Amino acid sequence: MTELYRLGVDFGTSNTAAVLRFPDGNVKPLVIDGSELVPSAVCLDEAGQLLAGRDAVYAGRVRPEAFEPHPKRCIDDGEIQLGDTAVPVAAAIGAVLGRVAAEATRIAGGAPGSVTLTCPASWGPRRRDTVRAAAARAGLADPHLMAEPEAAAMSFTAVAGRELPIGGALVVYDFGAGTFDASVVRRTGDGFEVAATRGLAETGGLDIDAALTAYLGTVYGARDPHGWARLTAPSTGEDRRAALQLWDDVRVAKERLSRSGTATVHVPLFNDDAPIGREQLEQLAGPILERTVRSTRAAVRAAGLRPDEVTGVFLVGGSSRIPLVATLLHQAFGLAPTTIERPELVVAEGSVRPAWPAVAPPAPCVSTEAPPTPGASTEAGSSTGPSTGAGTTAPRRPTPGPVRPPRRRRGRRWIAGLVAAGVAVVIGVTQCDRPGGPGPVAQDNCVEFNLVSSDEKVPALTEIARRYRTSGHGVDGRCVRANISTYSSRLMADLLADAAGRGWDSDAHGPRPDAWTPSSSIWTERLRTRVAGQPGQVTIPADLASVTRTPVVIALPEPMARALGWPRAEIGWADLAGLVGDPAGWAAKGHPEWGEVTVGKTNPNTSTTGLHALLATVSAAAGGAPLTPETMHRPQVVDLTRAIETAAVHYGTSVAPFLHNLYEADRQGGGTDYVSAIALEEQVVWQYNRGHVLGMDGQQPPPGTRLVAVYPKEGTMASDNPYAVLRAPWSEPVKQRAAEAFLDFVHEPAQKKLFLDNGFRDEEDRAGGALKRDDAFSATAGYRQLPAPGASIVDAALQLWNEVRKPASVLMAVDVSGSMNQRVAGTAKTRLQLAKEAAVTIPDRLAPTDELGLWAFGSTPGADPWRTLVPRGPVSSTAEAYRAAVQGLSPRGGTPLYAVTRAAAESMRPTTGTGRIHAVIVLSDGANEYQPDTDLDRLLADLARTTDDPVPVFTIAYGTDADRATLDRIARASRGEAYDATNATTLTQIVSDVLANF
Repeated sequence: MTELYRLGVDFGTSNTAAVLRFPDGNVKPLVIDGSELVPSAVCLDEAGQLLAGRDAVYAGRVRPEAFEPHPKRCIDDGEIQLGDTAVPVAAAIGAVLGRVAAEATRIAGGAPGSVTLTCPASWGPRRRDTVRAAAARAGLADPHLMAEPEAAAMSFTAVAGRELPIGGALVVYDFGAGTFDASVVRRTGDGFEVAATRGLAETGGLDIDAALTAYLGTVYGARDPHGWARLTAPSTGEDRRAALQLWDDVRVAKERLSRSGTATVHVPLFNDDAPIGREQLEQLAGPILERTVRSTRAAVRAAGLRPDEVTGVFLVGGSSRIPLVATLLHQAFGLAPTTIERPELVVAEGSVRPAWPAVAPPAPCVSTEAPPTPGASTEAGSSTGPSTGAGTTAPRRPTPGPVRPPRRRRGRRWIAGLVAAGVAVVIGVTQCDRPGGPGPVAQDNCVEFNLVSSDEKVPALTEIARRYRTSGHGVDGRCVRANISTYSSRLMADLLADAAGRGWDSDAHGPRPDAWTPSSSIWTERLRTRVAGQPGQVTIPADLASVTRTPVVIALPEPMARALGWPRAEIGWADLAGLVGDPAGWAAKGHPEWGEVTVGKTNPNTSTTGLHALLATVSAAAGGAPLTPETMHRPQVVDLTRAIETAAVHYGTSVAPFLHNLYEADRQGGGTDYVSAIALEEQVVWQYNRGHVLGMDGQQPPPGTRLVAVYPKEGTMASDNPYAVLRAPWSEPVKQRAAEAFLDFVHEPAQKKLFLDNGFRDEEDRAGGALKRDDAFSATAGYRQLPAPGASIVDAALQLWNEVRKPASVLMAVDVSGSMNQRVAGTAKTRLQLAKEAAVTIPDRLAPTDELGLWAFGSTPGADPWRTLVPRGPVSSTAEAYRAAVQGLSPRGGTPLYAVTRAAAESMRPTTGTGRIHAVIVLSDGANEYQPDTDLDRLLADLARTTDDPVPVFTIAYGTDADRATLDRIARASRGEAYDATNATTLTQIVSDVLANF
């Protein structure tokens, strides 16, 4: 028997399973330490002995710095740092395999006659050689290697007893504790071949455990924050044991809910039993499972198949037991998935089912990785599937590249000793990339598609698009080029809703998009609502993947944050509102030199950050209760929201003006002079502190006074950056497929790392090292995230904001010099006529209680260089006169730009400080021509001196002859913003953007 039995080992990321197949065909799971699953963990004890399995888990509680729960993820690193010792990866994996080999030998009475080790379908020669070396260290000589999906397909036919005809395609849905993989396996005349694989290296059942634990935290953390902190960040042995018990009970409850409708979790330290129902589990697990289904669909697409061409779906891995998994997959493919009693043993059992070929070994794993050193040999032309043709996945020829150096561990990980690998969902363990396997594509006649993005993601997406062009990926055998452009998320939602009816102005709006990634799902829902029930309109899928995530924070200059008790004290919107309402201002905190409390907030009607900040403010005022449209009428909600708005410097469509003005103030030594707090996305704060300032070109020196991120204690919203492939009349199906394929590439580990390295979070809201290493971000491990509200709640919140926002007092100064009489190319109208069309809309865009005035400037000898056509006054009483004056404008003389700008700003100063946003809008199509006033430096100095009593000037450079550089300097000096209307036909939209500041 010792020469004949076979050993099959599924070495997993979190757990390892093994089976023995005896000569009579009987297959028996190998039980180690009382379980059919052994943790794939290693730990170096104090004596230098390398422990594996549960021994490693127990030792890791005492020596977390010498513990690695997932050596499989470090397959490319060469070595794993365990405490002060660098241990070869092959030795670490060999220790786990050694536990398996020893127990198999003990049970069977001798060594196995043959050994099969399974590996991911994407692993190539270097990784397979590492596994072979590990097996040799474990005394398992000359093992066969089999792709995990192929082994699963063997189980599908041999264990589950299902038929898979030749040419049939089986979807293997492998959902383990730490990772997820979806593969398409085709039946051939002599076996199986892996046609395509997609995976989520950082998604597994542990994430569902974490979601359940976080749900409990909303109850018990609110009841006793200190007690809950002892469970989530334990520092004593007692607390660690309690945390272990909590995580273990959560896991058991999750497994019980796969079989019954209710379960309880004992919450140690609180001495309470928390009931959890299956409905709650499915609500919490739903977003995680939906990501796995999207990845499964991507694998089917990569195999060149439609969902209705799939023959079967097979559930693999312990986490696939959750009933919602089968429900979602049934909905996606129209097939009832197949499962067996012990899905965690599927791969191991399948690995020992086939008889060994007489000559050739089993089909190798697909090679997609780069060799370790430049000039290293490669395997060319090998494939587990067709080598050419649309929808196939042949391996591309690896390109030489450097070996990645071993990663250092990121500090102590006490909880890694819990439930074998519970650390993965709490603090982020070492991760190793698992690239996919694109096939060869033609490099001519590429498919080009247009992707429109919100601006903060454009640098990363542009780099990813560059990588994609050279990656060998493609669709239908053709290369793909992604053209990245940016546009306001809210405006794009409205444009797409109107696109089918009124066409598309490419000059004004850029190319028509085939895919769109706005900053928030709020905007995709806005589009869906507007086009619902209208035939011929743009549509988007209901189930959208996230590109990346970043929460909205209250960003404060560090001295101001510390004055409020940061980082120890929890700070929220209510605290900020209270300080705003204190007549003493910053003097109440011991800093009278900082003056009054001011806030930078973008306009929620046009800005995602502004909208998210508004919704968080409303939620804070409501005490965290679920929001409804009626919430907006509660007195405490109205009062707190109004209090925040009274401190607004101004609003706007973008946070760029706030950041640029803050940076300029900091450069001049006034880092606390401009604004007290700004609502910003976390990633924008990270970039600003490194000198990447929105609104400024190129890299700047880091600011002298950094911003710190305050995560509102009442909770905050996160930008989830959904990715929508548009079903639009102008978008060809091949472009839509290209856009879908590009998203798959974006979700690969190397691309996700690019976002993480630039201050974003991943699509599961986990912070990367860039944020974790920066103490300006104190809540990278977690914060209270508010749910995205429905459209009716958003509309009600916007109505509230329009009622309580800070009122404005605006002076419009229009250039009527002779050059405004020039005809605009491509139209039958002059510059002045188009300017009138834009200016006449202003009263309708302001509130009746706002103030509006109109000046016209154009110098002629012996006459004043400007005229007051409409004195500033309430829009309710000036609108009619304003419109009439605009229609009566006529061109004359030169351009007294400096004189009118100075006079307009000075005219506003007597009324500043009256609870309004005071601003000047200067629209000009030329350069200063007024000889009595030609000193630009004096003008800029005069404008800068008003910053103690600010009157920002918003400039519009109109047409091709405008002095853009000067208008930009005027706006910067006054802490306003410069706008470019080179294309005169876009002026009405530009004016709308300017008015969003008020």
